[in-house]
Amino acid sequence: MVESEKRMVSLDVFRGITVAAMIFVNITALTDAVPYFLHHAEWDGLYFGDLVFPFFIFISGISMAFAFKKKVKSFKHQWSSFFSRVILLFALGLFLNWIWDPTNFNVRVPGILQLIALSSLFAAPFAKNKPKWILLIATILILIHSYILLYVEVPDFQPGMFDYYENIGGWIDMHVIGSMHMLNSNFDPEGILALFSSTALLLLGLALGRTLQIKGGNNTTLLILFISGLLSCIIGFILSFKIPIIKQLWTSSFILILAGLGTLLFSILYYYLDIKRKKSILLMISPLGRNALFIYILSMLVMSLTEGYIVFPCADGNSISLYAYIFSYNIPFLSPMWEQILFGLLFVLFYTLIATILHYKKIYIKI
Repeated sequence: MVESEKRMVSLDVFRGITVAAMIFVNITALTDAVPYFLHHAEWDGLYFGDLVFPFFIFISGISMAFAFKKKVKSFKHQWSSFFSRVILLFALGLFLNWIWDPTNFNVRVPGILQLIALSSLFAAPFAKNKPKWILLIATILILIHSYILLYVEVPDFQPGMFDYYENIGGWIDMHVIGSMHMLNSNFDPEGILALFSSTALLLLGLALGRTLQIKGGNNTTLLILFISGLLSCIIGFILSFKIPIIKQLWTSSFILILAGLGTLLFSILYYYLDIKRKKSILLMISPLGRNALFIYILSMLVMSLTEGYIVFPCADGNSISLYAYIFSYNIPFLSPMWEQILFGLLFVLFYTLIATILHYKKIYIKI
């Protein structure tokens, strides 16, 4: 049997690891004592927090290859279901942005779920193409994005500006979306220009998935993927001398390094979990991968409730949110850093438990 015809354990594990990391990074984002390298880079550079969401987009590309290969009732049914999912994801993203402050009708339009939805929409027409054509489209998108960043002139900004306050991505967002509907008044990390690179990243994952489908999941294919991952990292690093590694701008150097790292990690997981069928503790996190988007959305809802809605009065007349109360709790013999890391891991364990219960009940919520 061809490997692509059966469910890939490595893909569930990779997705589960990524969702767990997304939850951890989001939960600890509002705390102070967690080491800086576990958060996002303030601007340029590459830290742990910068990997997790883009990894999810990369994985979405791998999944797309197999989703579009499944037998369906009809071509029309497949695409209507796909468009419904895109609309639902975008709407849920808007809802998550709105729920943080329901009294504010200037809702942020871009967001994580919105970027996943639109990237999937633009990549889907190539889901059944050969890997070489998918890679060509991804390369064109990366080149367009890089050209816009480096050479396109707009009023008040010089071309080639990579500053947080002066870059063409922010200028486009301000004039198309409007500053009141952005994460920041001058820039949104999931804005319009990011669509070029995020779609390219999803296409790179799609090319990986199609390669497995066409060539089969064998040692030779894995060697090709592993070498491709190394080359992508090397090219991205060399390119970073011209175009800095900036996750919030989704620069080409960042995309290539991210895709390279994703390919390397997936290749290793695939080799041990799908080819060698090794038993691993990582299998415990695969249920998170089976209900990935549902668990992520649930975690964001719980986070917004505990941070903005569930509050307790304090003796001094002020109030404290449940989120702040949990992270202010002092655990004997632990430093503030390890306290907050422990709380973050406990949240991840909580959602892993929910996902495991759903998995054993064979409940898979497709979003």
